[in-house]
Amino acid sequence: MDNQAYNHSDRQMDPQPIQQSTSNVTVGTTGKFRDWTIPAILAIFCFAPTGMWAVYHANYARLLFYAGDIVEARTNMAWARGLTFVSIGFGITLISFIIAVPYLV
Repeated sequence: MDNQAYNHSDRQMDPQPIQQSTSNVTVGTTGKFRDWTIPAILAIFCFAPTGMWAVYHANYARLLFYAGDIVEARTNMAWARGLTFVSIGFGITLISFIIAVPYLV
């Protein structure tokens, strides 16, 4: 049996150079992540224009989070949260005026 097939002592094991990125992207899925997709979908029924933008930002934030871009995901999640609250607030105000106007006239 030829032992040369198993003898690796003549090979030199140099470590491979590590490529470093110059971007400011944080890689990893650590940290707390609050998904605002469901509240954003419900906000569409209160006020559709900002509700649709909230859904867009919530879905994009989730995509970025799972891709590893935590910083940008948090930014888009903050937009989704804010737009969700604006949609719900504006929807409640609008419905309140619709209900109150017949009694004020």
